[in-house]
Amino acid sequence: MTCSPASSPANPPGKTTEKTTEKTIGKTPDAVLVLLAKTPHLTASELATHLGKTELTVHRAVRKLRETGRLQRIGPDKGGYWQVLDDSGKRPR
Repeated sequence: MTCSPASSPANPPGKTTEKTTEKTIGKTPDAVLVLLAKTPHLTASELATHLGKTELTVHRAVRKLRETGRLQRIGPDKGGYWQVLDDSGKRPR
């Protein structure tokens, strides 16, 4: 007999995962920023390897960072690099 996700041992009835989700939403993007601040020429594949995440997860984090103005791509996909911006969208000094 299989358990439905709502009543599985990992998710007891009446418990939600909202709190956990809220805590982890920013971890991958923040880790991406730390790595790109040190090594701006990293590719999504290299970031995924360093972080132990999938490339899809890294692409999502990068998209979120670009949309919020915390990360900018300088130059082409090949040969370009990432520039980490501060919260106001400006280059840190």
